[in-house]
Amino acid sequence: ALAELRAEFLPFYKVTAVRKFFFFLDPKRRGRVSLKALLASPILHELFQLRKEGLTPEETQDNWFALDHAETLYSDYLSLDTVQN
Repeated sequence: ALAELRAEFLPFYKVTAVRKFFFFLDPKRRGRVSLKALLASPILHELFQLRKEGLTPEETQDNWFALDHAETLYSDYLSLDTVQN
């Protein structure tokens, strides 16, 4: 599902994905996530769901890591960034 990821979009995608993990798995904002918490997390399962072949848009519509969702976030970000810095 991420095979169509454009090279210029990759840095934003990586930042978006990492921020989701840290937001939910680092509640004390220490800058680290325990491996145990990561492996037990439904967030990791959500990311791994994209490894399946032939996913339909319905199966990925609520997946934070899906390319369509990330591109929508990026588009929203660009439209709100009036300074463009």
